[in-house]
Order: sequence, then C-alpha cells, then structure tokens
Amino acid sequence: MVAMPTIRIPISDLLSLVGELIPINKLEELLRLLKCEVSDYDGEYLEVTFMEDRFDLSSTEGLARALAILIGKRDPTPSLELHAPSTHVIVDKTVSQIRPYIGCLIARRETPLSSDEIESLMQVQETLHKTLCRHRRKASIGVYDLAKIQPPIRYESRKREDIRFTPLDWSRQLSADEILKYTKQGQEYGYLLERFDRFPLLLDFRGQVLSMPPIINSEETRVTESTHSLFVDVTGLSRDTIDAILRILAASLAERRFSLEAVKIIYDDRVDVTPDLRPTLTTCSPVDLLSIVGTTADVRVVTEALTRLGHRVFVYEDTLLILTPFYRHDIFDITDIAEDLAIWVGYDALSLKPLSMPYTSGSLLPMTDLIRRFRRAAAQLGFREAHRFTLTSDRVLRQLPGREDLQILEVQNPVSSEFAVARDSLMFSLLDLIGSSKGTPLPIRVFEVGPVIIVDDSEPRGVREEYHAALVQVSSDASYEQVQGALLAILKLLGFNQIRFLPSEAKGLFISGRCAQVLVGDTLIGLLGEVHPQLLERYAIDHPCVAAELYLNALETIRKTNIPQG
Repeated sequence: MVAMPTIRIPISDLLSLVGELIPINKLEELLRLLKCEVSDYDGEYLEVTFMEDRFDLSSTEGLARALAILIGKRDPTPSLELHAPSTHVIVDKTVSQIRPYIGCLIARRETPLSSDEIESLMQVQETLHKTLCRHRRKASIGVYDLAKIQPPIRYESRKREDIRFTPLDWSRQLSADEILKYTKQGQEYGYLLERFDRFPLLLDFRGQVLSMPPIINSEETRVTESTHSLFVDVTGLSRDTIDAILRILAASLAERRFSLEAVKIIYDDRVDVTPDLRPTLTTCSPVDLLSIVGTTADVRVVTEALTRLGHRVFVYEDTLLILTPFYRHDIFDITDIAEDLAIWVGYDALSLKPLSMPYTSGSLLPMTDLIRRFRRAAAQLGFREAHRFTLTSDRVLRQLPGREDLQILEVQNPVSSEFAVARDSLMFSLLDLIGSSKGTPLPIRVFEVGPVIIVDDSEPRGVREEYHAALVQVSSDASYEQVQGALLAILKLLGFNQIRFLPSEAKGLFISGRCAQVLVGDTLIGLLGEVHPQLLERYAIDHPCVAAELYLNALETIRKTNIPQG
C-alpha cells in the first residue's frame, strides 16, 4: 500500500485560523470532503493525511482556509492582492545546464513569526520537497529572513572548489564538497549535484550566500522568531512545478496576514514576474457537469457545492463560469470540477446504472497472441511472472548513471510520488522488485510483459506506447550464457530463427564484455547481459544478476512483414 503524505499540526493553531471551534468528530467529517482524513489525534496535535493531488492542503494554513470556506465562515478568494516588485533576481546563464529556472516572492508584515508559524512553514517546505518537488529533483525551496539580505539577488553557478559558506545549523564555513559529505542534507541530496563541476548559488548584492540549491541554506539567513518578513525562492528543472509551489506558499503566507510582493526575474532572453496568482476559468453547462457526476441537481445546489469547495461560480444563461483559486494545482478541466462535486454529493448517493454495450465476436489481436505465447514459453523455462504498474516512481527509473536527465513521461498531478512517471523499460522495475524482496530464496527467476511509454517528439502527442518483455535471474552463479540460453529458447518457441547476438556497449547497465544486442535478421529486438555491480548496489541486490529485455513491437513487425527466418 502506498503511504499518503501526512502533516502534524497543533489543533489550537488550526482552529484559531479557521475562526471557530469544531469538535473532532465534526472535523473528521469536514476533512473527508477535502479528500483528507485524521490518522491520529492526541488532544493537542492532529495528524492529517491528504491526497497528493491536493498540495494546497499540505499546511496548517491550507487546511484552515479550506475548512473556513467549507463551513461558510468566509467566501472563496480565487485571487489575492500582489504588490508590484521592488527588487529583482538576475539569472546567470551558467545555471542553464544545472537548475535553469527560478521563481521568487516577498512576504512582509510588522509582527515577527511565532514558533507555530515557523514550524508550519518548515513542515510545508519539507512536505512539498518530498512530494511535488520529487525529493528536490524537480524543484527545491528556500526561505530566508528578508532583513538579513541586501537585494538585488543573483542566481549563478560557481566552480565547486570556489564555494565556501556557513551552512544551516553549522557554526563554521565549509567547502561545497564538505557540505555534500558532512551535512545531513548533503548526504541525502548531494547526488543531484555530484556529477556537475559547477554548483548553483543564490547571492545577495554584497556577495553573501543565501543558499546552494537544492542542498542547503546558509546559517546567516536563518528564519527565527524575530523574523517578520521573508524572501522565498524556488529553483528547479520544471517551470510548472516552480509556479505551482510559489502559489501554494503565497496562499499559506497570506493566511498568516503577510502582504505579498512579486519579484522580477531577469534572464538573458526574457523577464518574468513571479508569482502568478491569477485564478483559472472553466466554463461548462450544468447538464454536462452533472452528467459526468452521474446525478441530477438544481443549478443552485451545484453553485452552493462548488462555492463551499473554494470555487467562485457565476451563472450566465445556460453556462457556469467557474473561477478556481490560483493555489488549486489539481484543477485542469471540467472533469476535475466534477470530482469536487461528486465528493460533495457523496459517492454512496450516486445511483448505479447497468452498462449497455453491443455484443460482437472477434479474435485475439496479434500482439495479445504474441504476449500470451511469450508468457507460456517463459513459464516453461521456470520463470515466474511479475505484474508491476506502468506508472512508477522517478527513483526506480533513474538509478542508472546517465539516466538522470533522460526524458521520461511525468504525471502532472500524480496521486502519489510512487506513481509519478511512466516506465520506459521493464528491466528497472524488476530490479527494484527483487531489491525490495529481501530473504527470497535463490535462484530468483522472474519475467514481466507489459506496456512502456517512450518520449518521442515525432509523435503527435509526444509519446508512443510499446510492449516489452523482460527476464531477470539472480543466483550465485548467474551468467551471460544462462540468460542468452533462456532468451534463445523462448525466441525459438515463438517461431523465430536467424537470431544473432552482437556485442554492445555496457553504458553502466551491464558489465563490459558481458552484454549484447539481440537481432532477428537485421532487426534489433532487444538487449541482454550481466548487470553491473554498481547498479545492483543501487537496487540493494546482493548476488550476481543477469537480465534481458525484448521489444515485442519489433518482433510483431517481423511476423507481419514475413521477413524470411531462414
């Protein structure tokens, strides 16, 4: 079971922000309408689990805002006042190959932060780092005491040997390499930078280091209980992720009565102003919306429901104009609006309808027939079948050095970080499965057949779906000859001849000289080899391992075109 993100918040702080005392049993009912649930309550602190498509609820402030709107304590606020920028960030082109994008905001107020506010700010930062930021790979957040910074800010990179500053929670300066080696953050996230010769830095006008993203902030800019104004930055690889995080943080800070100010971001070829706090507009007819939900209701009921869930709704003739707040990262179109409405109505209240569909006769698709025959052949050779999801975690697919920057289809709004990307290979999923199956007696012989998603700019949608098959064997004597023999037997059982094995480059996946490409005639149909020990270590596999992956679409093309098999 995939663990959903959980936050721990003081109940007194939450209800103070809501502006009303709510009994715990009533609070649990309300949170369910927000796709949240109470996982623990000790009378002082509340542990709340939320779905990963509702990052706006990842803080005390976000939950309080949603609850206050839900009980009618306040009206929805699709947008917020954002003051014009008074400072700017200059982005040096040297960061373009490392972490090319940045967004910032300034939050000001007269009164200093309380301990609860600092705790909440740090918690939402870490929660977003683990989820939406994909453990800081896609983006990372920095929060600083504005009074300790002299704008404007410069975002640049420097040679790692030229970097020295005092990292957070340290009392002396460290070099960049020492930060990666000795600090907790460096040990955990240093792999994101270790392959670069230059590291990104944020510096103020005096040259003071604010942070070395995505690793750690400087001690000099620490937020304390005397801090009353904040400078916030988000750097990373994805502009969409950066924008979403800034909007969530802006909404949370506004709940604490901060005045928000934009920041101008100056690149070589353009100027951005962040954050963008404009709401999104969805137009639809009530009939279309209700048909998706599968129910009927008066327009006034629909309007009331969507209003209580944070939308601002206007009715113009037969059309609903729905303004969704800027911080709702999960709303893309009418389908997402319908989900909100369905939760309000209650899934249990929706009536079931039988499916009506025509009856036809048919036969197996050629690909289905090939897949079934492969399964039978692999089982006959003693391999056991694994069934993994097409969606997986970014961690599973990027263990191999060189794959860190590989284009992989990412889910824009995943339910969990464990289902955040579409796999482009079956082999890595099987290695991850074996690595997580400690104690399984040897030998382990598993196979899988299923779809993979390949990023392909020549396709209309930018991706194509293929079917692959993979074999993995782990044993004390696993060797190239064993997996080659198994693959040769399977291909013969499938009716293919003219099978050739050509030596290939290992590229970190296999041991050099112990791997090959697989061809039928002159058509490449797969690869195989002895898995490299460094890769086995990354997947926590303690014994020798061999693996092979076949491209079933290529095999099917050979069958359809009747390429001579000898």
